[in-house]
Amino acid sequence: MPYEGAAGEEHAVRLGDGPLVLDLGTPFTVHTCPGRPLSLVVAGRTLAGSAFAPDDPDVEGYLILDWRAFAVWREEEDLVLGHPHDPFDRIDCRQSSRHVVVSADGVTLADSTRPVLLMETPLPLRFYFPRADVNVSALVESTTRSVCAYKGYASYWSAVVGGHVLEDVAWTYEEPLHDAVPVRDLVGFFTERLDLTVDGRPVERPVTPWS
Repeated sequence: MPYEGAAGEEHAVRLGDGPLVLDLGTPFTVHTCPGRPLSLVVAGRTLAGSAFAPDDPDVEGYLILDWRAFAVWREEEDLVLGHPHDPFDRIDCRQSSRHVVVSADGVTLADSTRPVLLMETPLPLRFYFPRADVNVSALVESTTRSVCAYKGYASYWSAVVGGHVLEDVAWTYEEPLHDAVPVRDLVGFFTERLDLTVDGRPVERPVTPWS
């Protein structure tokens, strides 16, 4: 199919009390500074509007490229998934013995003293649970799939609690990228929409695009 640059409106999101930023749902036609849209010609194909030359002297001579215009991205020889890597973002995973409980409307979805804590800049702390410590009877497999540049491809579950469906509140990485190998096949939850206690103490729900 020929490439066509997406049009539409910006999607501004906030992580915690940080500034608003444009999320990945924002089309390439939206920019945070003035500049000139450009087209690239690659192997005889014209990728209309796939580049942008910002009018900013700090980046003079550089172009911004539309991620969606290209089939494959690499850093050196490594394949890059989802979006370009940010050199200031990283992932750390730590095995924990904290007693962590995730619930919804009084129904326990996970209860464990052996979670893996995943810390990812700039996201809130995530708790990943062995499946044996997850109430899988309350989860229904979803068709949703997502990709993270640092963790890989995720598949999702929805939770059914009291007759209500909480869409895509749990996920897993079956074949994670190397930084996320410690959470392979474990189950994470969007605690933005669920109740979380750690060592018996309630934890305030974080504010993210998934709230």
